[in-house]
Amino acid sequence: MKTAHQVFRMIVVSFLVSLAFSTKSAFAEDLPCVIKVDSNGSVLGAINQVEQMGAETCTIWVAPGTYHEGLLLTSDQSHIKNLTIIGSGMDRTILRRFGGDSGMYINVTGEINVTIKNLTFDGTETATNFSIGIWAGHMSGTLKLDSVRITNYRNEGVAMGGGYSGSILEMYRCVVDHNNSGVMTSPDRYDYEPQVLLVNNTFVNNTYAGVYVFNPIQASHINIVNNVIVGSQNGIEARYLSSESRVFAEYNDLFGNNVDVVGQILGDPITNIHADPRFINPNAGNYHLRANSPAINAGDPLSPRDSNGTRSDIGAFSYNGLARTPAPEPQPLP
Repeated sequence: MKTAHQVFRMIVVSFLVSLAFSTKSAFAEDLPCVIKVDSNGSVLGAINQVEQMGAETCTIWVAPGTYHEGLLLTSDQSHIKNLTIIGSGMDRTILRRFGGDSGMYINVTGEINVTIKNLTFDGTETATNFSIGIWAGHMSGTLKLDSVRITNYRNEGVAMGGGYSGSILEMYRCVVDHNNSGVMTSPDRYDYEPQVLLVNNTFVNNTYAGVYVFNPIQASHINIVNNVIVGSQNGIEARYLSSESRVFAEYNDLFGNNVDVVGQILGDPITNIHADPRFINPNAGNYHLRANSPAINAGDPLSPRDSNGTRSDIGAFSYNGLARTPAPEPQPLP
């Protein structure tokens, strides 16, 4: 008889397998709206263009470059139901807002699904003492981040606060570093039941916590699997949970935190390791693993195998025996 957690893990594995086989043609042929932003363009302008077109579903491809702007999705963009933003690589497409407070702010009362891939939100130039990388203030739907770096924000890298029933946060192969907290969920509504899935991410030197789960009022399910979480006051912290909430943490590498786990954390703690992940050059933001890293082949055995055919590694990248490389990234349309 499988437990509810085992069933959930099987669902997660099925989703990751389907994700691994997605192709560029799916974006090109299935979506009715595609907008390309070159290095002199504006990602925010493209979002506004989607609204002006009245499109419910659209993909925005963003060329390499540094874009000095913040992104905003509000209830005013009422037509948009499914928005995908795809950069040209975590190190090639950078959103570095000059002034302001957040890299991206989502405040939508209706249901919206947002997917962001292959780019960086950099808070180095934010002007206020309050700044968040991606803030899903109120939304019902799924926020999915894949191969995204979120760095140098004074508050959270990713925050889900407020919210409505049905809110889901999924993060895969992301790097979240040098923020106050990496990911925080902190609802303020009684009908908010956030579901959070954090798989194969790298959290580094987030001052207060790598992952901070605060006061999920209703039945919330937080799954933290195959992540490297290092250099925080608290690696994973879960406080004031409702009796129906569950926070599972398995097959993670928790190292160099003042306290690795604080609060009501479920799952088999033996599956977590507590060893230096041996990044190649963390001072330069290179969180690829050295060949002797204990995180290699230490991930959940139910996860899809890495590109070299071995058991899943822990962290944002998969090791192929030569270098620590990210998962293949879709390329912008010609």
